Amino acid sequence: MTTQEKILEAALALYNSKGSDTVTIRHIAAKIKISHGNLGYHFHSTKDIVRALFLKMAEELNAIMAGATNPQGIILPAEVYQRAQTVFTVLEKYRFILLDFASITRKDKFIRNTYRTIMTKRKEQLFFFFHSLQAAGIMRKDIPEIVYERLIKAILIISNAWLANHAVLEDTSDHGQAENYAKVVFSLYIPYLTKKGMEKFKGLISI
Repeated sequence: MTTQEKILEAALALYNSKGSDTVTIRHIAAKIKISHGNLGYHFHSTKDIVRALFLKMAEELNAIMAGATNPQGIILPAEVYQRAQTVFTVLEKYRFILLDFASITRKDKFIRNTYRTIMTKRKEQLFFFFHSLQAAGIMRKDIPEIVYERLIKAILIISNAWLANHAVLEDTSDHGQAENYAKVVFSLYIPYLTKKGMEKFKGLISI
């Protein structure tokens, strides 16, 4: 593992446990037993470290979403669910980003603008998912496109806010909630499913 990788690993652990606003360069340097100056050679500020971690998270999420279709372009319910759970696992891995997101984006316009670009792409990908499921007879075709747009908005809101909700209303020390919240998102699909789709989905979300 390179020094830069060690820095990012240590920073991620500290940010996740203490929050990005309270952790300094010196805290990170001390955790991996290097000098403040040595760390500064790799990253000039905590802003640079947070940005690097955000980009790592985005890269991992993009890889999951980019591989979301099989060669025939058909998405199966089990595959959609598995990928959703993997997405939530990655978000939990970088949980400080979601917990501190308002503060992080106020400080860094690059992250804010990159996030907006990513969300535009996510909307396109979710529409592709839904159209594929409609073609397979799993999601309903009689629902207006605008209603599907609202479903996508709800999915993205939950995906971005679930960790804060869990931290405030439930047990902040209880990690490993990716599967539970993936099921919450999948429950939103129920009114949009055909009879065939309901049969396919009910085993996935335990209903």
